[in-house]
Amino acid sequence: MSTPINIFNRTFALIFAEPGQTLKVISPGVIACTVAAILTGASVTGLDATDLAVPSVTNPLLFICALVIGAFGIIAFAVLWHRHALLTDDARAEVMRPSAGVFGQYLLGAIIIFGITFVASIPGGFVIGLLAAIFPQTASASYLIGVALGAMLGIFLSWIALRVSLILPAAAIGQKLKLSESWRATGTISRDVFWTAVLLGVLNFVIAELSGGIAAMLPGLSIAVGSIQIVIQSLIYVSVLSTLYGHLIQGRPLT
Repeated sequence: MSTPINIFNRTFALIFAEPGQTLKVISPGVIACTVAAILTGASVTGLDATDLAVPSVTNPLLFICALVIGAFGIIAFAVLWHRHALLTDDARAEVMRPSAGVFGQYLLGAIIIFGITFVASIPGGFVIGLLAAIFPQTASASYLIGVALGAMLGIFLSWIALRVSLILPAAAIGQKLKLSESWRATGTISRDVFWTAVLLGVLNFVIAELSGGIAAMLPGLSIAVGSIQIVIQSLIYVSVLSTLYGHLIQGRPLT
């Protein structure tokens, strides 16, 4: 269990060693995502509806712009942070100047990983859906079983994603890494990666609960609180990926 703890120690060291630099690196992605959220709010109605009404797009062109800007923001957030964490020596001058090819390679890698995790989720999702159909939703036992199976499925998918996602930090720094190479590299610490996925799940749950509690006390700031929650969870995840890549591919020590 020491390796997962060391992974998180290194992860938080990356984030908090230089808070000002952290804010500088993630700010382009955060700003782009904020703009996308504003454009989405201006182009979609019903997002704040208290009933079950489906949100409606009132301005398709503006909505498409929001999607494009949001996608760019998410990728920029991850790419710049990977580069900040992994580039060394003279290459550090290029941290904030990735090429268009880097963004394209990262997007392709993210799509591939999404496809892998989606396919991997189908059997587990089928089992959970089958249980939901067999047992009444009001039965506490079936509910607890569903929650437990859902949590196990989430951890399993997170483990798979971590095993193959070393291609993402590689893409961010302009290197090429095959899925098989990522799987093989993480295979040397497969059990530790599993417990890292468990710790990630627990940490995300705690952050979400804290965020939900704060939003309940300050409903006027619920959107801001939710946005901060997403930034924190995303930063932790990409930092874990950077730490794994630095350790397994670049040979950096965890301590």
